Amino acid sequence: MPAWRLLGELPQASIREEMRAQFIGEWNPWATHWFPLSELPIVMSDPRNPALRCHVKTYETSISMGRRRFAAVLLDGIWRIYVPAVTGESGAFEASKPLFEGFWRTADTTSQGRVGNPDWPVPDSGWTGREVFLASLDHVEQTAKRIAYRGYSSCRICGCRNGDMEYQFMEWVWPSGFRHYVDEHHVRPSVEFQNFISQWAR
Repeated sequence: MPAWRLLGELPQASIREEMRAQFIGEWNPWATHWFPLSELPIVMSDPRNPALRCHVKTYETSISMGRRRFAAVLLDGIWRIYVPAVTGESGAFEASKPLFEGFWRTADTTSQGRVGNPDWPVPDSGWTGREVFLASLDHVEQTAKRIAYRGYSSCRICGCRNGDMEYQFMEWVWPSGFRHYVDEHHVRPSVEFQNFISQWAR
């Protein structure tokens, strides 16, 4: 697992003058452009509640000595900025990768869906745990973080418009339309995701 450490915290600024005055050491994070990295976000303990997890996006920016890779998240009006660390370094912690359920390739491409998912949703009419799982899923989705897409997703089986956001809770991420696959098409979730939903629905 990659190691990271907190570089610093900054209150969310509302005007340019406040942003220009904010520094972590000699670095003003707002003075240069942030380039989002194509890698997956890091998953770490939520600083507001260590029993939960938050997903933090990674970026790169220019600094006087070259380039800086970092991760940043805004929580309750505070920007928290993290940088890669060496295991055992003071303040270092291990981050993990997000886990995905219900993301598949589109009909016009042969590319894989999100890591750990099969190419295509496969119905399993013999699965008897569907109703219990759906009730548990509804419960978990009430507290999960919702992230909006830039448009609607289409069901890979019937083609209907099927959701415009995804849910994020603990390490897991799944599309809002995943319920449709389970309910309407009898797609059976992975054992790992079933166990996760069951655990947090109690």
